[in-house]
Amino acid sequence: MSVPSTTQVFGGGQFKELTPTELRYEALNLILGNSESVHIAPTSGGVNNICDYVTTPSGQKYVLRIYNNGRDSVRVDFEHKVLDALLNSNQDLSFRLPTSVASKATGQRHVILSNGAEATLFEFIPGELPKKTRVREIGRATGELVSALGRVHVDMKSPNPRFSDLFKAHHATTSEIFFSEMKKPQFDITPDTRKYADLLCDEVREILLKVDYMQTLNLPIQLIHADLHYDNVLVDGDMVSGLLDFEFSVHDWRGKFS
Repeated sequence: MSVPSTTQVFGGGQFKELTPTELRYEALNLILGNSESVHIAPTSGGVNNICDYVTTPSGQKYVLRIYNNGRDSVRVDFEHKVLDALLNSNQDLSFRLPTSVASKATGQRHVILSNGAEATLFEFIPGELPKKTRVREIGRATGELVSALGRVHVDMKSPNPRFSDLFKAHHATTSEIFFSEMKKPQFDITPDTRKYADLLCDEVREILLKVDYMQTLNLPIQLIHADLHYDNVLVDGDMVSGLLDFEFSVHDWRGKFS
């Protein structure tokens, strides 16, 4: 595979500009030691990252994930620590969790590519996306995961913002910027646009007040998944076969249960 010689500067280092295809093969060469004759097909889920099914000539199946998170190695490291804690806790879960493959080149389970991006190869978990079905079973599996996460400890602070930190969810957003943007004339194009812009601002203010109140309740805090939606769930028949994508895991409110 030929690699272009152009580079870009990011975070004080220089990284090569690679196409998505070149990134895939570079990652597989680093992790498997050989990318020849592998079959690569895109997955049907995922939004931010490059995710592909990988099948080797022997029939072994994996899922390759190349992160599109601004080359945030700390976040990837935390995700793997959470998964390690769960997998090593000997809890008998009814579903599978993502299990990464150690790189033959580095021995690590997430590798840095020449453009600075992180990549991980996970063992394949059979199943399909539920697409708004199996609601009761997904709820049961979610409760099982919450309980399991409450029993493990990770010796690292999550780099992800808590949900109570509403305006830390994106680096370019602050309360001042949000409310200033919502006052701009583009929301006055029609009476309806202004109506709903003002409604959104009122809803956000109400959320902020509720969060301030909840801060006084001393709610229990534990590890949570923080991104559990239909594209991060696999089902096989009527059962949940896997819960995926722990990239946004964080220590946050668990809630109180009677």
